[in-house]
Amino acid sequence: MNVDRSTISKYETGQLLPTYQALIQLAEIYKVDKTFLLEELEQPHLNKHTSATPYIKEGIHRP
Repeated sequence: MNVDRSTISKYETGQLLPTYQALIQLAEIYKVDKTFLLEELEQPHLNKHTSATPYIKEGIHRP
């Protein structure tokens, strides 16, 4: 991905949502279904103070 580290950090902290194209690239990199990532982004408990990618940060890859 041609994305700055600060952008990835903002994805992880929920300060910024990835574009659909970035989401597809992330799904390919982490070998997860894009639907899984979309569901993670749609969780109502997520806000700017919580992680938008808890499974990726913990190294847990769910199908």
